[in-house]
Amino acid sequence: MPLLRKLVRAFLFLYFGKRGFKRNQFKSIISPIEIETSESKIMEKRVNEFIKIIKPKLIPLSEFVRIGSKFDGGYVVPKIAINHSSYLISGGISNNNEFEIHLAKKGLVGVQVDYSITEPPVKHSNLKFLQKKLGKDITLEEVSNFFPLQKGGILKLDIEGSEYKVLKDFNRFTIYNLITVEFHYLDRLIDSKFYSDFRKSLLRINKTHSLVYLSPNNCCGYSIIGGQPIPRVMEFTWLNQRLFKKIPKSRIRDNYRQLSAPNKPTKASLDISNLFPNW
Repeated sequence: MPLLRKLVRAFLFLYFGKRGFKRNQFKSIISPIEIETSESKIMEKRVNEFIKIIKPKLIPLSEFVRIGSKFDGGYVVPKIAINHSSYLISGGISNNNEFEIHLAKKGLVGVQVDYSITEPPVKHSNLKFLQKKLGKDITLEEVSNFFPLQKGGILKLDIEGSEYKVLKDFNRFTIYNLITVEFHYLDRLIDSKFYSDFRKSLLRINKTHSLVYLSPNNCCGYSIIGGQPIPRVMEFTWLNQRLFKKIPKSRIRDNYRQLSAPNKPTKASLDISNLFPNW
């Protein structure tokens, strides 16, 4: 059996080697596209533009609080957003809605949307649950209309890739004090159509909100794009500029990494200091 395995492996290396595939230091096969993507000057330009768009505006560490689980399911948010908000829209809770329950106990009313479960893991009288797929069965516009006369909401999205369509189809970002989104499949930045649409959504949010925090999810590692390590999954947090102006700006080089905790405690944490210099 070991001999057969070696023969098969040798055949595969020979077969893929003729097609431009290479082996890395671990003797794994790397495709030509992966090599080209990591070395491309075009991708370098794209990633540098992306980094400028997502550069966080710094506020003091003392203005943040972590809500929800210690690891996966917890979110770092500015305290001022919670204190000035009255409702919550949450897309994606799966088996953990500690974040939502924490806000409900503070008096916020909200809607939780998740098609993958039949009921939330923990219930609260302030929280309504919809077993629907956000972006397909119901739009963010429709869910936001549950609170038609109110401003000052909190929007949280962790919907496994559907966030791109949901944000692309939505325009009323001003009604939210806080927007926190976990973006998946960021290795797709190499796709021109994907990047163009994503870039437009980011710029539209940036018109009314300031990005104040980034955190990598260490579930899925990095992709090397244009020479830069980009986490495949990363959490973005925006604060409405109306509230951002009320916070004293940070004048010292705080280490924002201390706010975060790895989503997967058994895996190494990811460093994003190339994206977030104060990380």
